[in-house]
Amino acid sequence: MFTVPLSIEPQLELQVVRSLNAAIVTISFIENTTRAYRVIGGIRDLPKVFAVVQKDLPLVGEMMQSIKGKLPQEEDPEIRKTIMLCQQHALSLWQVFQKLEFWFGQDRDVKEWDMFEVYYVKSLDGLTTLRVEYMMGLVLEYLNKLAAMEIFGLAARVDRIAETIEELKNVAPSVEESELKTSGR
Repeated sequence: MFTVPLSIEPQLELQVVRSLNAAIVTISFIENTTRAYRVIGGIRDLPKVFAVVQKDLPLVGEMMQSIKGKLPQEEDPEIRKTIMLCQQHALSLWQVFQKLEFWFGQDRDVKEWDMFEVYYVKSLDGLTTLRVEYMMGLVLEYLNKLAAMEIFGLAARVDRIAETIEELKNVAPSVEESELKTSGR
């Protein structure tokens, strides 16, 4: 019987991942984030930014579906890099919502944001992007860059993305800077 030593872990290089696969994975992260939001969406006094992010998830999914269907046969390094960056931030967003969903399942007595906020701050541990609104903003920025590329035929959606980004910038933060500093972030 052949066994692989545990010390050998596959290395995933940015150049090796194909754009199509990255788009499919990004779509999956967005769908899973949407499902996780449904679980925590009933928390009272949830910051408005969560509703804004949740409202914008379908736009991201639709655009990634369009991009997936129009990827050129020839692999373009700039497209691949942009999709990979979009995927990276969609993954971070999903990880936060996945942790929130887990903690909500563990502590069903928590029904209000004041009590649940500690779980949100904990869910940000280990991530380089510090709030869901920033993660979503980065996903949208990379989508905007992809939409501007004529090959995808998404130029009409650039205005919608710009409006969405502006809305995220103008909504109250999900957690105050002081809360992040208190938690050692």
